[in-house]
Amino acid sequence: MTRVAALALGVFAAGCSLQTYAIIQPRFRTQEAATAFERVVQAVDAHCGGVESSNPEARVVIGRWQLWSAADGASVSQCIVTVFSDESGSAHLGEVRVTFSVRKCPLSDVSDVEALAPTCERTDVVTQLVSTELSVIAQRLEADVRR
Repeated sequence: MTRVAALALGVFAAGCSLQTYAIIQPRFRTQEAATAFERVVQAVDAHCGGVESSNPEARVVIGRWQLWSAADGASVSQCIVTVFSDESGSAHLGEVRVTFSVRKCPLSDVSDVEALAPTCERTDVVTQLVSTELSVIAQRLEADVRR
């Protein structure tokens, strides 16, 4: 390979690694809406680094911050899963929304993700690696909750 070809390949590869993607915010329906909240708690615990908090009245479960390292810093993400109900409070609606809160962090000590997350800047875009990982988490959450 010539030096020019190697340089061009390096520039192409560097450009690919800088590509960003919008953060997914999937929604889906569950067939067993009455017990969906309990399944959401279990799924968040299994796939989102554990449960940071859950509010049965609001039907919201928040996962712990998870770290995604990169050469230029790190990103942290947090799952927020909501089970919607109608105005009467009935859970028959069965719609579930997964929201990912993501923050971009500078290179720093990442030994305590919970302490690091509040110091990082919110972002609406992520790298391909983080986008892929969030997609996998969303698919696993849906598989565990949908039934």
